[in-house]
Amino acid sequence: MRPLVSPIRALVGTLVIAGALASCDQSGGDAEPTFVPLTVGATTSTSDPRTIPGYPRVCAMVDFAHFDEVTGATAASSQEGALRGVVTCTVSDVNGEKLVAVSAGPADGFADAQATPGAVEIAGIGDAALRAEGELHILVGDEHLTVKLYPGAGVPPDSLDAAIDALAIDVVARYLPPLTD
Repeated sequence: MRPLVSPIRALVGTLVIAGALASCDQSGGDAEPTFVPLTVGATTSTSDPRTIPGYPRVCAMVDFAHFDEVTGATAASSQEGALRGVVTCTVSDVNGEKLVAVSAGPADGFADAQATPGAVEIAGIGDAALRAEGELHILVGDEHLTVKLYPGAGVPPDSLDAAIDALAIDVVARYLPPLTD
């Protein structure tokens, strides 16, 4: 019987993940994560792509065509990185300008967002949602998702909340929970 993943492809996937982990800031400060493009390094016959080494789980929740339709910008690439248990996908245009960031992390991040002064609850997205400090925070099961649009997306301020909400609804519809042991 032929193995599902060739040893070389498995090694490539492992090295990609190791590179992503090594690039994370270990200082304990509030540094931005260093993003390393995660490339799918292997294929399997399974129907669950999260089992592929290096598979970008959070970036898979971002639909470029829907993003382009909602914002009018053109998404060209995405990078996924992790820092302190939060995985963030940053989508950029052809010039490398950041357009949107989608993050997934532990549910306690949602509780922290609820405690933010001025946080506003939003109905109809995920299990619970709220807007705080320019981001939409969404609780889906045991995970806290965030969606943030950058100025490079070109969304006018009076349309920003509606655009973020539309993107968040699509992210939740495409949600991939993390694999558990």
